[in-house]
Amino acid sequence: MKVLFVHGLKLGDLLMAAPVLQFYRRKYPRAEFHLLALPEAMAASQVLDPVNVWHELPKKKILETAALASVGLLDGVDLLAACFDRLNLENFDLAVSLSHTRFCAYALSLICASEKHGTYFEGENLKCSSLDFLEMENLKETRKLHYLDAYRKGFGSFDEKVEWRFRGSEEDTLQKRSLLNEGRSLYLFQPLSSEVKKAWSLERWTRLMQEIRRMDPLAEMKILCAPFEVGEVQALSQAAQVELLPTDLKEALAWIRAADFLITLDTSIKHLANASRCKVIELCLGSADFFKQAIYKPGAVILTPKVSCYPCAHQSRCPLEKRICAQGIEAEDVIQALKFLKNKEERPSIHCGAFITTTTDTQWSYRALSAQGGKNEKAVSRTEAEQNH
Repeated sequence: MKVLFVHGLKLGDLLMAAPVLQFYRRKYPRAEFHLLALPEAMAASQVLDPVNVWHELPKKKILETAALASVGLLDGVDLLAACFDRLNLENFDLAVSLSHTRFCAYALSLICASEKHGTYFEGENLKCSSLDFLEMENLKETRKLHYLDAYRKGFGSFDEKVEWRFRGSEEDTLQKRSLLNEGRSLYLFQPLSSEVKKAWSLERWTRLMQEIRRMDPLAEMKILCAPFEVGEVQALSQAAQVELLPTDLKEALAWIRAADFLITLDTSIKHLANASRCKVIELCLGSADFFKQAIYKPGAVILTPKVSCYPCAHQSRCPLEKRICAQGIEAEDVIQALKFLKNKEERPSIHCGAFITTTTDTQWSYRALSAQGGKNEKAVSRTEAEQNH
């Protein structure tokens, strides 16, 4: 049996779908898994175990070709058709859409498979393989479920345990731990995001790292980044006197599994932390809507700005000269969240929006964490939190 998974979003979205791949691997243990992804998501091949064969979707090349006056009007269309013609030579038995975009729905319609799961087109009609996918009717977004849970429900795995399995041995993790000084805590920072409007300022990152150093003088601290991002975070490394750690995804996973704390923006790195014991603080800014795509593990703290424009739409640009959401979380808020993670009995004095995930083995959930609350603070519903936000 051959199964094709079609994914048309970024790297982080693909890593977030890892439990769906694990579900299909349990369902079809002997199947050959293929995955079609954008070039920027192909790095996931380093850590996603269930996939046997990877195919790159040259979306950028197709769009660039379509915009060139020197080529034929339909050359971009021909490139797309050729890509799917090659895929159809594989004779897939099942095609599965891992994205909720209209592009992926059209892509699935071009695959010749006897069975299709997810949303796809037949002619001009949008089809859903399950009534549960009507939560995304007309491919509109929903706030009722975390994206991963919405897809698990649609694919029929909602009652099964969520499995976060990434390729990486215990030996890799032990090797990283052997490089650390015994008895010291390791703090990792992921300060970069692929979207500018999700970023936090250099000054706040620097202040945070300096304060952690003052609070925990023996701490080991490292800034995670991809090798091509070194130039972007060099100034932060120098200002905060924190070591840069350029890594690929596989090595980043080993470091995360060896770490005690990870402080991150809405990036692909946070999804790797789902398969670790590492305690996580996620800073959600701009279009990083934690209701839909937050880190999926219990006991993580999520910080958000208390501004009316958060979260903004993914496709929109911030009209403000200085993003007020980026000023809505202070370094002291993160410090208070760290103290809370170290001692759950403490009442953190957090002035931005703060939530702690109460995720179970089968569903993502959370509760609000206020300055007055502590371990026994009353849980609130998603609707109440949205209204208060």
